[in-house]
Amino acid sequence: MVFQGSQPCYELCFNVDGSSRGNPGDSGIGGMLTDSNGKVICLFLLGVGVVDSVTAEVLVILKACELIHYNPRSVGRVINIFSDSKSAISWVNGNDFDNFKLVNQIYDIRSFLKIVDGLSISFKSISSNSFADSLARDASGNGGDKIVFE
Repeated sequence: MVFQGSQPCYELCFNVDGSSRGNPGDSGIGGMLTDSNGKVICLFLLGVGVVDSVTAEVLVILKACELIHYNPRSVGRVINIFSDSKSAISWVNGNDFDNFKLVNQIYDIRSFLKIVDGLSISFKSISSNSFADSLARDASGNGGDKIVFE
């Protein structure tokens, strides 16, 4: 499958988003990994229970890092994770944070950034991250957990 709305990217791009139906509320995370031609390599949507929106945003970045780290096809590739959460991106990229309930997840993500060569996490506006948003919304509405690799 080729995703027609994909942006120019590094070798691999992981567009991710978290969604919460209430704050806190039933929440889900979703993401789509594509190559530089827009070919979909991985899709996922997962329910994460009742959490707030910023927790969902951090959890989706962590899940993308895990999927990248444990997938042999990503070894030696330049990979950028794109999220629309400026707070989560700031925290995982090393800035101070005051959300101590997420300290373990944030430090896990920072560890992945150190051990996975070529991995980075960047901001992408919500308007250009709509497919990942729809995956997360589906997951928050009990759409069923799915991880699919092409």
